[in-house]
Amino acid sequence: MTSGYRGFLGSFFTKFAAEIVSDSFNVSEIGFVPWAGRKRIYLFSGPGKVFDEGFLRWLYIAPGIHLLQEPGDTNWSKLAGLQINPSFRNRWGMALDVYAGRYYEADTNYVRRSVDFSMWGLIKGNNLNFGSNYSYGWNYRRNFLAHQLTNWFFFGYSVIPPMSIVMSGNLWIEWDTTNTIIAMTPRIRPRLDIRFSADKSLAIFNDILLETPGTDIGETRLINNRFGFLFSWNFLPKSWLHVALNDFRERGVEKLEPIYTIGAIKIRYLLYF
Repeated sequence: MTSGYRGFLGSFFTKFAAEIVSDSFNVSEIGFVPWAGRKRIYLFSGPGKVFDEGFLRWLYIAPGIHLLQEPGDTNWSKLAGLQINPSFRNRWGMALDVYAGRYYEADTNYVRRSVDFSMWGLIKGNNLNFGSNYSYGWNYRRNFLAHQLTNWFFFGYSVIPPMSIVMSGNLWIEWDTTNTIIAMTPRIRPRLDIRFSADKSLAIFNDILLETPGTDIGETRLINNRFGFLFSWNFLPKSWLHVALNDFRERGVEKLEPIYTIGAIKIRYLLYF
């Protein structure tokens, strides 16, 4: 929930969320819900100002707290944070979130810290979005406490009005307990979007996952590849036809080995009463 108040000090905004999920909450009929038994309180509040002139159009700064109790744990994790969100007159914007505090996770008590940074905007009318997340926390893939860094980017280029090429990707970097980089995992995803009309579209993509041991770029190898496409047709109001295909392959001894190829056709039709 976000609320705003304007008084003699200017605009004041508050973000608040509270969550309590009972241990006995039955999730068997609504899909996978991993947070049964979790409790969470989130509160950030601070001033925001709109600027009538200059390069800065909007600025929001808010300190706050984030309290979390993991399922099956009696301890509360307590994080203090600061959120900074400026928006510029050239249609660019950014967000910076900083958190630190005592954290309880995986039967471990430690001081967690994290920094989230993201930036977005337009380059000649084309969308660009990139950012980074650093954290010192539990690495569930390696099963130990260490530094981690996640980077991402997204760029969409409109070739002609009905067609655009999108390039997105990630770079995950993992450290060990001696603060040595043990692996870098890049993911690259080129995608082609074609809009035949206002109600028909086609997306073709290819996910490429690689892995680099340590920082040895020359030893980077392909881990898996996923090719797919999705055709969507809005043939009636709130009625859709979706045709999808996925082909997934993993690295074998000498080459990529097919794991599965699957297709699906889905129709959603609105019934009027």
